[in-house]
Amino acid sequence: MDYREYAPAPELAELIDRYWSLVGTNESSEAEPLLPDGHSEIIVHLADPFAGQDRELWAGQLDRAATLTPSRRVSAFGVRFRPFGAWAFTGFSQDQTVGQIITLSSVWKRDIAERIGNAPSMPARVAAANNYFSAQRRRQPDRRLTAAVSILETDPFARIDDVARDVACGRRQLERLFREQVGLTPKSLGLILRLQRSVRLRMTQENWTWSRIAAEAGYYDQSHLIADFRRIGGEAPSELLRAQADFARAMVRD
Repeated sequence: MDYREYAPAPELAELIDRYWSLVGTNESSEAEPLLPDGHSEIIVHLADPFAGQDRELWAGQLDRAATLTPSRRVSAFGVRFRPFGAWAFTGFSQDQTVGQIITLSSVWKRDIAERIGNAPSMPARVAAANNYFSAQRRRQPDRRLTAAVSILETDPFARIDDVARDVACGRRQLERLFREQVGLTPKSLGLILRLQRSVRLRMTQENWTWSRIAAEAGYYDQSHLIADFRRIGGEAPSELLRAQADFARAMVRD
């Protein structure tokens, strides 16, 4: 699989993490687990859609691993929002679509998918997306929330009471902001971010033991890491990652 990333326009970088493309032939016909990564996305299939999916999708925040069956021919373009970014463009609380991968038109106008699909090249798709989102911004995420997300991205093990204190926000109010503007609770986002950190270590350091990965990722011990994997993916890390093939591995990103 050929996975590539493209930076959004500077004025959108606070809200859009990146655009991405994934092109290639998927060698596996089996369903693959896809772990949550703390981001919602718009996905436009330019070749065959995945099994049971439409061509244009809204992927809400995942709080558990999802199962996808990629098509043989994969060509997709994605808009990956910052954890709070989608809220700035949409008119709904993000907790309404947690755990859902649904038709884009159920939550958004199809015009963004049409603009991307009609663009003749990848630079033209990126330009079309930049132009579209520059005109669609509705509101500004709460600064206390964006500061809290930054803390968790740096230290996903941070205590939520400490995070709330550091951003001068009550814990309950912070949790309400997270549900509305991120979709997840701060605790869930931290759990997902630290799990993704361990997955990236496994992919770049194949000879490391899980005990060392747990230590390098900041876990108390290996059993703590395994508990996170079971909570999010339903299986121990070795079994879960073994089930991933070309598509799911390509979708593990920083």
